[in-house]
Amino acid sequence: MAHYIFDPSAHAVGTSLTELGWTERWADDAADAWTIQEPTPGLKVVRYETPKTTSARVGLSLDAIDSDVARADVELLMVVRTTAATYETNFRGMFRASGAAGAETGYAPGFVFGGTRTYTFNGYNGGTALTVGSAVQAAGSQYNTWVAVRTRINGTALSVKLWTPGDIENPSADEPESWSQTKTHATVTAAGWVGLFRFAPGGYEARKIAFATGGDTATFSAPAATPVAFTGTVGSQSGTEGTAFSLGLSTYFSGTETPFAYSVQSGTLPAGLSLNTSTGVISGTPTTAGVSSGIVIRATDATPDTADTNAFSITINAAGDVEPPTLTGSVTFASIAQTSYTAQWPAGSDNVAVTGYEYQIGSTAGAWTDAGDNLSAAITGRTAGATETVYVRAYDAAGLRSTPAISGEVTLESIPAAGINVTDPLKNNTGTVLASQSGVRVAVLQAADLVSVYEATGLTTNASGILATISNAAITTGQQYHVAIKLADGSVGITGPITAS
Repeated sequence: MAHYIFDPSAHAVGTSLTELGWTERWADDAADAWTIQEPTPGLKVVRYETPKTTSARVGLSLDAIDSDVARADVELLMVVRTTAATYETNFRGMFRASGAAGAETGYAPGFVFGGTRTYTFNGYNGGTALTVGSAVQAAGSQYNTWVAVRTRINGTALSVKLWTPGDIENPSADEPESWSQTKTHATVTAAGWVGLFRFAPGGYEARKIAFATGGDTATFSAPAATPVAFTGTVGSQSGTEGTAFSLGLSTYFSGTETPFAYSVQSGTLPAGLSLNTSTGVISGTPTTAGVSSGIVIRATDATPDTADTNAFSITINAAGDVEPPTLTGSVTFASIAQTSYTAQWPAGSDNVAVTGYEYQIGSTAGAWTDAGDNLSAAITGRTAGATETVYVRAYDAAGLRSTPAISGEVTLESIPAAGINVTDPLKNNTGTVLASQSGVRVAVLQAADLVSVYEATGLTTNASGILATISNAAITTGQQYHVAIKLADGSVGITGPITAS
């Protein structure tokens, strides 16, 4: 995303645009027909005029927009006029195209500022002219009238708006909110050079010209520049010997002075990998297994300001083998039922996952369970309250598992016990149904000998005085228990046998 402003008033009269950072793309025998002129004192313009009387495609791309990078999303703002009938009345304000003269593909929207004010959506496909659409925007002579033109090309879409500006230096002050028209043509390519274009004999004058790329809006006032900055953290990376690898880093950098130039500031990339200095992508096919640590990538903007990534590592595993994960932190568990639970590696653990591989989770009391690629799996057939050890192993698409098979272990937390659903009213020793009270002790007793297995303070009942579910007692589903209460006054109530569920 960037802005480019070309102001004729900053240059000497008679200077050719090819001397001021523009490159010919399609040209006839009048290479210097684009020049800085001063039609009236104090008014400098870009003027195209040539003695040629035949039609020819003539285009200049602005070098500042980096002619080596194909642009898909570009916008033009210009204030322009035709001065007499001998001047060109049908000119092209901007083109975004590629290819040699006679084999061009791209858009070159046209405008008529003669007997009417008209715009035409033109393009080329392999040199063949395309008329995508057109419309008359205003009737009556338009000669010597300054007109503001905004044109946007985004992929195959072409949009345009024309208006008579009240303030030529700030035409956006009274710019129409909506595009006059948007058209598309599927055969027009989505990227190319950006610049000015003309076709028919004659000429026109432009007071100011502004371009924007990458979704920005073209303006005559350049926005304040924001230096390049790095945000986020580039994590440890891994790949496999002989398998294509790609890591894009441009999303970690921000700033208005794009495009950035990327370089390796420190560290060495694994053999077979290289950094694209224009896109910030590290890619290639690794040729040697091993670990490359301390890699830092730097982005440089036009000022130039610089920003660096954090240091990160790239591990290349041997072909057909998987580097065992290194477990860090702890494992969290979610109860499913009394005899099963789910093991899940928590966020923030380092080097747990090996990108591109599947995993299995096992324990000391059961077989391996496939966990997919998210390191989460249900382990069933456990004993309530047990503490176990869990293991992980990874395997690739060919089914080759990590060596050694056991990659790490973490002690499991105790499994929460099942709850008791009390379905009968719970009464004290006077036979009164209890409401929610304070100062109450609750005990869960084994049905056989009335030995307390769980005790807690507080009691909550529903509107009918029925005790709510007890969910954190160390009990076993299917066993029978009593629930006893003791009020602050010493009175006691107890249920009959209740089966835990």
